[in-house]
Amino acid sequence: MIYHIPWIYAPVRTVLAIWHQLTKSEIPELAKCSVLMKERSRVEETICAMQRAGAGSLQVISDFDMTLTRFAHNGTRVPTTHNILDNRLLIDEDCTKKMRELLNTYYPIEIDAGRTAEEKLPLMVKWWTEVHELLIQQRIRKDMLAKAVKESSAVLRDGYKLFFDHLTEQQVPLMIFSAGVGDVLEEVIRQNHVFYPNVHIISNYMDFDQTGALRAFKGQLIHSFNKREGALSHAAGLRELQGRPNVLLLGDSLGDLTMADGVSEHQNILTIGFLNDKVEERKEAYINSFDIVLVQDETMDVANAVLRYITSLRHKCWGSSLRERNSFLPSQLLVPRLFPFPVLVHLQLEFVGRDHSIFVPVLVVEHVGNDILHDHAGLYATFALRHLQLDELPKLERVKRKKTT
Repeated sequence: MIYHIPWIYAPVRTVLAIWHQLTKSEIPELAKCSVLMKERSRVEETICAMQRAGAGSLQVISDFDMTLTRFAHNGTRVPTTHNILDNRLLIDEDCTKKMRELLNTYYPIEIDAGRTAEEKLPLMVKWWTEVHELLIQQRIRKDMLAKAVKESSAVLRDGYKLFFDHLTEQQVPLMIFSAGVGDVLEEVIRQNHVFYPNVHIISNYMDFDQTGALRAFKGQLIHSFNKREGALSHAAGLRELQGRPNVLLLGDSLGDLTMADGVSEHQNILTIGFLNDKVEERKEAYINSFDIVLVQDETMDVANAVLRYITSLRHKCWGSSLRERNSFLPSQLLVPRLFPFPVLVHLQLEFVGRDHSIFVPVLVVEHVGNDILHDHAGLYATFALRHLQLDELPKLERVKRKKTT
């Protein structure tokens, strides 16, 4: 089935617009106004490659505070795992005051787009170390953590259950990499009934004495800008992650981008960044660093949609998008995933005119598989392309393929 574009030179931007619209129909969440992408075509190619590899090649690595949890709820900031400990069951008023002073001092530094990670690193170490020392002095009781979490206003992002449920159903491991407090983190997801066997947590864990009182924190300190070291030291020990070269990474800090550094021989990494605060100041840095940026989006909608597509067995990617060029170049272009059966779509040059001396670009729709459905492929293509309602799209005319001798 062939559709003739009556232009001798067809602008590639028109064709790319068609491709982008077709992609939106497959993952419409990527068209949300909160979604920003610097290189959409590369994102599409990465998603397509990961989908071809399937769920068996995928692992998900995610931050926790302000990534899996909401940033705000009903106009109020949602507490981090450290903030959940700000409860009279656990710490006194003086400790609360000192922790808030540290937060007011160091949080602006953590999110300061004008400072490099190297400049921030020693200050983050100082912040986390001082907070942990304050908590140790309070002799926090292990048996009171569950009650403190229950009384807190911690809220996971909308769509969290679908996220956790889908990963466990597809047997995709989820590694939560958090600079927060691991004991509190575990209790949050446990109370939300999503602490499944495929969930692994790397975080700062408390060390309690025989009476159940906090006496220290275990192992190496993990803060927002040393996750690379933690990733390298822990990932090798998780057998479940071996043989899974494709990574979906979720984070809310530029420091989270190093969480996948422990993945050996990775093939594709797709990064999604939640830009929660100081949007205008940090937007450029996030767009230049993450593949997909979600601006003040309190849901898991985009992550769930991407996961649903990558793990789908029904709609296979049969090709990839064309990078934008300055002039028309006839070549195999794309494989729309809009149809209920496999089709190939590409541009090629066709001879026209009585002497067949003129070349024109032609949009070709070819069905792959059952010949009975061949005509239907053309009908679906007609509907899809007309449904786009693009101003730049010229009127399409059905023509017969010329037989070659």
